[in-house]
Amino acid sequence: MVVTQGERGVLVHSAGEHFTAPARQVVVRDTTGAGDAMAAGFLLSLTRGSPLRACADYGCKVAAETVQVLGGLPANDNL
Repeated sequence: MVVTQGERGVLVHSAGEHFTAPARQVVVRDTTGAGDAMAAGFLLSLTRGSPLRACADYGCKVAAETVQVLGGLPANDNL
């Protein structure tokens, strides 16, 4: 289970693993799509075989890029 917590990052619970991944400290312009971006980053990383912590960190990275611009699209196309 992955629970987004906004500026507090994400909470991850899995069989044997329970942890929080911190959100990136950025200037927030628009939170549209932040949760979807986090989920997409998490799932992309998961499908590539990354451990859960790395998945959560990548999800937070993608969400951080998304909230820095208006309209819910990442500012960086090279994520």
